[in-house]
Amino acid sequence: MKRNDSYITSLTIGSKSIGSYQTTDFKKLLDIFLKLIGEHPVIDIWFIQEIRFVSQEQFTYINTILKQHNAQLRMHHFKDLTGFLIHSPHAKLKFNINEQEIYHTPHFEGRISILAITLITNENILLINNYLHSGDMDAQMTLLNAFTKYIANLKKNPNNHNIIYGGDFNHIMLLDDV
Repeated sequence: MKRNDSYITSLTIGSKSIGSYQTTDFKKLLDIFLKLIGEHPVIDIWFIQEIRFVSQEQFTYINTILKQHNAQLRMHHFKDLTGFLIHSPHAKLKFNINEQEIYHTPHFEGRISILAITLITNENILLINNYLHSGDMDAQMTLLNAFTKYIANLKKNPNNHNIIYGGDFNHIMLLDDV
C-alpha cells in the first residue's frame, strides 16, 4: 500500500444480530462473541445488535474475558441494544479508538451506537451501528428521521467526512427511506 493510500479499504467490518438472549447466564453471550472472533479472525470490528445485558457487572465480566482474547466490547451503556466488538491482535497497526470522542445518543433508545476511530493514515472514521424496531414501521420511520437529522449535524464537522453506517434495519419499508 502506498503511503498516501487510504487504509479504509483494509479495515474489515462484520455485522451480527445476537438475538433475544437476555439472561443472567452470560455464557450464551460470551460464547457468541468468542465464536465470532474465533471463526472470523480477519474481522477487525463487528457491529453487534440486539445485545441484552442485565447488569453492568455482566458487561464488565464479559469484557474481562474478551480482553484475554485481544478483544473488547464497546457500548455507551450496558442497557443499549447495539455496540461494537473489536478484535484485532494488530489493531494498533490499523487504527486507534478516539477515547475523547464521545457521542451520546440517549434520544435513540439505546438503538444507535457510535464509535470514532482514527486510521494510521490519520483518517477519522465514525462507525454508526443501528438496530431499528422490528415490525413497528412508525417507530422505524421516527427513528430514521431523527437519525437523518443527527447525521446531517455530524457531517458539518470537517473531521467527520468518513462515516460508515450499518446494523440491523429490520425490514425497512422502502430502500429510499434509508
